[in-house]
Parts: sequence; structure tokens; C-alpha cells
Amino acid sequence: MQMLIEEKELFRQKLLRGIGILLVLGLGLSPYVSNYKTADHHLDYLNHDYGKNLMASAEMDSVYMTEGGDNQVFSSLYFIYAEKIRPDLSAYDQMGNVFKKIYGLMLYSDPRAIARRKDLVDSNIFAGLEPFYVPISNINDPRVNLDPYFIPYWQGRRPVYLTWQRPEVWKLGDYTYRRYGIMYKVEPIAHRLLDDLSIRGSVSVGEAEYLFSEWLRRPVDRGYVLDQVKSLASQGYVRLEGERIVFVRSTPLPLADYFSRYRIRWQNIPNLPYLDRMTREIAIGYDMQMGDIYRERIRSLQTMYQRETRPEVREKIAMEITNAWKKTKEVYREAMYYGYDSVSIIGALVAFVENEVGEDLSEEAWPRFRKLLSYYHNSRTFIGISMTYNQLLLRTIYRYPQRKNTLLPLLEENVRYLRKTLSLRTEAKLKEAPPRDMGGFVNPAYQSYQEFLQWKQYTDMLDAVLKDMRLPQAFDLEAKARELLQKPESFSAEMKQMILIQLIQRTQLANYVPYARLAGDIMDILALESDYQMLLFAWQIAMQVPDWTAKAYLFGDRILQHEDFARQPVPEVAYNLGILAYQSGDTSRAKEYLRRFKALCETSLQLQARFAQQLRVADMILSQP
Repeated sequence: MQMLIEEKELFRQKLLRGIGILLVLGLGLSPYVSNYKTADHHLDYLNHDYGKNLMASAEMDSVYMTEGGDNQVFSSLYFIYAEKIRPDLSAYDQMGNVFKKIYGLMLYSDPRAIARRKDLVDSNIFAGLEPFYVPISNINDPRVNLDPYFIPYWQGRRPVYLTWQRPEVWKLGDYTYRRYGIMYKVEPIAHRLLDDLSIRGSVSVGEAEYLFSEWLRRPVDRGYVLDQVKSLASQGYVRLEGERIVFVRSTPLPLADYFSRYRIRWQNIPNLPYLDRMTREIAIGYDMQMGDIYRERIRSLQTMYQRETRPEVREKIAMEITNAWKKTKEVYREAMYYGYDSVSIIGALVAFVENEVGEDLSEEAWPRFRKLLSYYHNSRTFIGISMTYNQLLLRTIYRYPQRKNTLLPLLEENVRYLRKTLSLRTEAKLKEAPPRDMGGFVNPAYQSYQEFLQWKQYTDMLDAVLKDMRLPQAFDLEAKARELLQKPESFSAEMKQMILIQLIQRTQLANYVPYARLAGDIMDILALESDYQMLLFAWQIAMQVPDWTAKAYLFGDRILQHEDFARQPVPEVAYNLGILAYQSGDTSRAKEYLRRFKALCETSLQLQARFAQQLRVADMILSQP
């Protein structure tokens, strides 16, 4: 009996020990199992391959310019300087703070001076000159703000490659970008004509003159075009047949088949959607870049299609547009799959709502937008994303009024989140704005407060528009505006003003071009009015819209010449028109208005006291030669 008891006790102890061991193993293995898919990087060569692929896109002895993102800069930095893989490359970054400081000590420079210097430095690099600065040892040395001097590269003029299309290339010279693999090479502007000709076959000299003027943002003459054509013809790329430039062949690729040179292994990573965002950003970047390239191609093809008259060529161009859009959707969908929590996919989401070919994929975009926003609640990033989301929702409602009942709840939900996010910001607790000046610089707290006020005003305006749209008596604004244009006499002054204000508000919120055009047409109708108060209303509206400067002058002059102006003078009309003219560089017109403003104020001590500050500004401008 005693033995049986001992055996049972021994079994119980072994059982407890076994359970304990299993519990310990379970507790130890649980984090491993639950986090394995997010921590398994054994196939993750994304950054390694990305850096090498970028460098594999550049010819020997190239200038290699990165945009400044961590994935581009640090992988390139490691391979070039640690592993010495491409010591022939002269590597720079867009901010000039990791590689050689080609833009000087930007921390101590005025932002406007930096922008000008970037143009100066990049234009010289593109032209084959390397920047150098006078060496200084003290940041208080006045030479810290000197521009660099330039010396030709010892290798001669070198190929220049960029990881992005630097904006406003026309400011730097007669250049264009051509994509080779995943990099962009700076090439002569004539090569852009060659790209057009490769599709269209031929263009007239007159049309080439128009194209060069568009690309370079300046007028060019026939002689310029012929010089470019002669340069291409001398290399066997085109031939001139009378007034037509005929395509012969394209330029050879600087390197052999690019994508066969690349290592693209990220599509073989089964757990890629679960890896950290910075890692996934590289895969997203590949897809977004390819999508943007396809869309740029679509826009170029559409321009060619509009200009082309030959049916067989138009058919070929249309087929290429279809194929490019199909590839765009494929790579954007893949980017959205990997980038469900990344702001990098916003461009893809926007393209699914509004795109060059007019295909409506918005029902696919809205759930992805909401999921993306869920990762950024109560953050500054949430505000930026939601503004884009709201604009797209509003424009979709404007285009398709029948979807209003489906999309309004999404907008209202977003407004609630916006208000909560704004209420949590530090600026919401301030009773007055922080001081603007901080030792000669603009106080960042002041800038942040002004930004907060703009966000709050935007949210209030959006909320008001949504409430108007929810009203049972809400009318179709576009239809009503068109009716006003056809029968203005059947609308009261109050109704005209309400329609115009709503059009402008909705345009500001959604950047909706059809409403902006309707508002402009209504302003033209109001210009025919003779009522003094209506002219004052229209002038105030015109002064608030940047593109309506001409309308502001029109209504302002009508007011100043109106018979009621003598009985009810409004001096600020003359003053604001004077400031508007002065800011646009028309000094003589500005002085004319400001003299009228001063003459009005001199008739009353009350007006002189009320406009004392404006009178000082007017005197300062009038005293100028």
C-alpha cells in the first residue's frame, strides 16, 4: 500500500515537472512564434540590393546624386566608402550634409540663398564643373556665406545621374532627364525630341519649335531648333526632309540591359508585408517609381495623340496608353499591398480616384485611405493625409452627386477625427499667438501656431459645407450656378452672393476646377451690375482669390467711379488696389491709387485716425522715385 502511494506521488511529481517544462517552453516559444514573421530577416537583402542597383545604373566615372532618403544615402555611403565598390563615382546628396557639402554650410545660411545656391551648384555640376569652397574654421567667418568656385572635373565632362527628377531642370540649362533603369541621367534637351519622334515618326520644324519652348519654359526660334536638329542629324539619329524632322534611330543605352544587371530579390520574401516600414519602403519605392514612370509616359503619349492626325499612328499610341495604364495599376496595387501603413502610397491612392485615362477605381481607394489614416490618428501626419482624402471625397461628390449619401458619412467621420487631433495639439491651449520674432529669425512656435489656425479654419469651413450639403433643401450647386449664368435676372442679389460664396468655398476645400470656372463666369455677370453694394461684394471676393487680380482691378475701378462712392466712400478700395499694384511691380499704377486713397483720408480726421498705419505705408511708397 505504501509502495502504491509512493508511486502515485512520484507520478504526480513527474507530471507536474512535465507540465512545468511545457509551460516554460511554451512561454519561451510564444514570442518566437508570434513575432517570427516580423523578425525574420534572413531573406531581407532589400537595402543591400537597392544600394547596389542604384550604383549599377551609373556609368564609370559618373556624378551620382541621391535625393537624400536614408535608404538611398546610407547604402550608397557604405558601398562607396566602406566596401570601395564604386570609388569612381562622385557621390552627392540633395541636402549636402552626408557626402561632400556641395551647397556649403546650409545650417547657417538664409533659405533663399540656399535655393539660389542649389541652382548655381547643380547647373555647374551638370555642365562638368566641381564646386569648391574657401576653407573656414569658424562659423562666424563672413566667408561662410560665399558662393563656391568651380573647377572642371579632372576626368573631363562626366555623366550625371540622379535618383530622382530634380524639379525645374530648365533653370539649370538646356537639359532633360532620361530614365535608365532606376536612375535618371541628365542629357541634352534635344534627346527629349528624339523620345517624341520614336513614337510619332516625324514632326514639323514649327511643331518642334513649340515643343522646345514648352520644355524650356522660354520662347525659342527656328534657328535654335535647326541647331538641335543638326546636332542629332550629325550623329545619325534624325534626318531633315524639307520641313519635317524624321526619326532614324534612338541613342544607344549607356549600359546593357539594366534589369538583368539588378538583383531584385524582395519579391521572394514571403513575410515582406510584416517587416518594418523602413524596409518595406524600398519595395514600395520600386513600385511607386515604376508607376510614376508609366504615368509620365501616358501623359507624353496623350499629348502626342492629341497632336497626331494619322489614324494608324493614333491607334498605335492608344494601344501604348492602354498597356502603360495596365502596368501602372499592377505596380500601384503591389505598392498598396506592401505599404498599407505608409504615406508613400498616397500618390497611388490618388491615381485610383483621379487618373489620366479616366478610369474610376475610387471604391478600391476609400477603404485603403481609411486603413492608412487609422495608423496615424492624433498625429500631425493624420492632418496631411486627411486633407488629401477629404479633397478627393469632395471632388468625387461634386462629379457624381448621386454618391453623396455614400461618401458624406466618410467625410463626417474624418472631420470628427480632425477635431480630436487638433484639440490635442499644444497650440489649442494657447490664448494668444507666440511672439513672431526670435533674434532675427521667425519663431518656430509662431509658425506652428499659424499653421494650427489654418487647419482649424479649414476644418470649420469643411464642417459648414458638409452641414449645407446635408440640409433637406440643399440644391444641386452646379445646376443652380449654370441656371444663374443663363437667367441672372431671375435671381436675387442675396441668392447670387450665396451661390458665388459656396462655389468659392468648395473650390478652396477641394481644388475643383469646374467650380472655379463657374465662379469666374458668375463674377463676369456681376461685372455688368450697377448696384454699388453688389460691386463692393464682388470686389471683396476678387481680392481674396489669387488668380482674380484683373477682376479686382475691374471691380475696384467701377467702385471708385461709381456715383454712390462720393456719398459712401470706401478708402480701403483705393489703398488695397495700390498695394496690389505695388506688389505686382506696377509702381506708377500703385501711386495713382494711393494718391486717391490719401485724398479721401484728408477729408476727415476720423478717416486719418482709422487709416493711420495705411497712410504711413502709402507715404513710403509715394516717396520712392
